[in-house]
Amino acid sequence: MQNEITNQNLSLSVIILTLNEEKHLGRCISSFKEISDDLIIIDSYSTDKTREISNQFGARFYQRKFISHSDQINWALNNLSLKNKWILRIDADEYLSPKLMREIQITLKNLPNDINGLYLNRYIKFQGQLIRYGGIFPFKCLRIFKKGYGFCENRLMDEHLIVRGKKINLKNPIIDENLNSLSWWIEKHNLYSSREAIELLKMKHKFKPLIKENKKIATSQSNSAAKIKRSFYLIMPSTLRSFIYFFYRYIIRLGFLDGYRGLTFHFLQAFWYRYLIDAKIHEFENQLKVNKLSKKEALLKLFNYEIN
Repeated sequence: MQNEITNQNLSLSVIILTLNEEKHLGRCISSFKEISDDLIIIDSYSTDKTREISNQFGARFYQRKFISHSDQINWALNNLSLKNKWILRIDADEYLSPKLMREIQITLKNLPNDINGLYLNRYIKFQGQLIRYGGIFPFKCLRIFKKGYGFCENRLMDEHLIVRGKKINLKNPIIDENLNSLSWWIEKHNLYSSREAIELLKMKHKFKPLIKENKKIATSQSNSAAKIKRSFYLIMPSTLRSFIYFFYRYIIRLGFLDGYRGLTFHFLQAFWYRYLIDAKIHEFENQLKVNKLSKKEALLKLFNYEIN
């Protein structure tokens, strides 16, 4: 492993959020080190070798309490001095393909001034296999943006970058490949399901979080993804919508062509995960009706989440 990021073809400031990412961090940084001299790690008090690996690559390393991914990202954007004109937001278990690294390098040198963001094609590898079907191959994600033109929408889960102005698409892939066990994956998505349940309950009950939200960021909740959830997903019967979504992914969008690992992935992500979210929402509603708890009491009891 190199001791520092190379000093050639410098273009990007890179923000990575970490929590015990020693398996992934070196791979991630190595995939973009030739096009960045400004690496920022926002860590949630890792207990493994995440700090040591960050130091080996010459990263700026900060630790702060985790509230949400969007909170960490926006803190970095609002409080840290970023060296470069362009910013890359990447997860520690992701990495740029060599072709994408070169494409970014060439593209940033030749972009018109009115372009403020770049969409990347995200490929998912699950248990070592590329997931090619189910309507998620590839998934376009906005990950590179011009400094001062972007922020992250204020969500506990499934947050997106909001970038003002024109955006363009790049062709080559960023790859999402987590190397942890299936048990780890399930535990992580159990946690994520609680966050997503809170977000859906916020839409329904209009909760006001105890932590004050930035008005500019809160406005982004009216984006297209949130509107789709309100107008379509939420009006479907909660006992059926996870079945319908799995059927759509696995049958209509040909997820069965991904084989055995694909069955595992699509079942867990499209059915089990979504059903778990709905089960937690039902549990919350039951606390209100049967146990006569207030919304504030039920949120605190079930999710350790506080509202005003």
